Amino acid sequence: MTGSQSTVLWGVIGGLSFLVLAQGFVLITGESIDLTVLFTVAIGVGLLTVACSTLLRRWLAS
Repeated sequence: MTGSQSTVLWGVIGGLSFLVLAQGFVLITGESIDLTVLFTVAIGVGLLTVACSTLLRRWLAS
């Protein structure tokens, strides 16, 4: 797998992980979260994960 594919995959994993945690929050508390805010934050988490995985690529590969 190339470096860019790996980086994008880490971003997808980060964004989806946030969505799973948000769903757990909704199920436990019963509160609703605005979908616009939810997906905006999920995209932000995904982009932050891409940036971090780019910087830490060698460490993640070992």
